[in-house]
Amino acid sequence: MEQEEIAEDVFYIKLEHPKGVSGTFIPGQLLALSYTPGSTVRYYSIASGNCEDFWGILYNRVSDGGLTPRLSGLRKGDSLYTSLPFGDFLSVKAPMVWIATGTGIAPFHSMVQSGKALEDTILVHGARQKKDFYFYENFLKIMDRRYIACSSLLEQHGFYSGRLSKYLKEDFSFAQCPEETCFYLCGSSSMIVDIRDLLLSKGVEFDKIICEIYF
Repeated sequence: MEQEEIAEDVFYIKLEHPKGVSGTFIPGQLLALSYTPGSTVRYYSIASGNCEDFWGILYNRVSDGGLTPRLSGLRKGDSLYTSLPFGDFLSVKAPMVWIATGTGIAPFHSMVQSGKALEDTILVHGARQKKDFYFYENFLKIMDRRYIACSSLLEQHGFYSGRLSKYLKEDFSFAQCPEETCFYLCGSSSMIVDIRDLLLSKGVEFDKIICEIYF
């Protein structure tokens, strides 16, 4: 196990696969983590690719959180209890629009690293400052113009100036999306509700909106 603080209070931890367990998973799946059996359990999307030799977890350290203060103090060789990968926030073969804020970008990073960012896939990523766009360079390298980084503070090349909701409401071309396009949302509960309502108002069918809430 090793981890890095990639931004203030934001960590990327690499977990070794449990002994005797295959590291195979489907991009978009979760892990349940705890310190001891019966202790506080928290759920995190796997952020690494399915061909890498570790499970990567992206998380915010919350000072009064039940797990993250201790999690951020782990060092190489320390132990952590983990479930096997599970969950159904899984990509499809149809055209996809991925929409994320904060550490909700994790499952989409896993999908990109696993080769799921097909030519008809678009990623809309919302954050405030450049340091908050986790994995920015990698997304830009792989997805190029299909990666839209929406910043409520930045006004510089490579970033859309305005909130993610503003981009979707005013500048995203829903008319050019094939009918079978699926919209994947990952972020806070308030973001999920707001963007889901926005998509519905734009004529997106309810069953074409797949959500994963980050608490």
